[in-house]
Amino acid sequence: MEKDLFGKTVKKRRTRIEILLSKQDRESLPGRIERINYLRKIISPRMGIMGSMDLVFVFQEAKSSYVNGQFIATLLLAQAFIEKIIQSQMEAKGYPGTNRGLKYMVKYCRDKNLLPSVILDKIDYLRNIRNPFTHLKPDNYPYHLDLRIYQKKMQPYKVLENDAREAISTMLTVLVNKIL
Repeated sequence: MEKDLFGKTVKKRRTRIEILLSKQDRESLPGRIERINYLRKIISPRMGIMGSMDLVFVFQEAKSSYVNGQFIATLLLAQAFIEKIIQSQMEAKGYPGTNRGLKYMVKYCRDKNLLPSVILDKIDYLRNIRNPFTHLKPDNYPYHLDLRIYQKKMQPYKVLENDAREAISTMLTVLVNKIL
């Protein structure tokens, strides 16, 4: 603590940025706590992840993005993680086409019954809702956020939060289910 000439503690003024960040932290705290509790429910504390540094950091950043309410980032990172896991498992088994993208790998896994269709359906859905964020799509593309908000009659933030929760859940499902 800093003191003045008379020995009294000098009260340090907080900057405008500190004040704004503190306010934002207070306002977002309940949502972050809720999302941390969700992750604690679905991820075992004993669960570890081994693999390349890319894979480990993508996993960690997907979880962090989810907790912090960065739902589009969560979706993009979770899909990147899913694609890397499937690609590495397919390569390890000698399956072809691992450099052709997630759409091809999902179709290959479906055609060869390498993963349960319920998991492949979830992966494909995530791929489709991710696409408008990473590729130009026509206005009538059924997975555009605008159309999904309208169809579900939900707030945009809630739709994105649900998408992120599904992405995290699917990411963990893919991690524990191995390709045949």
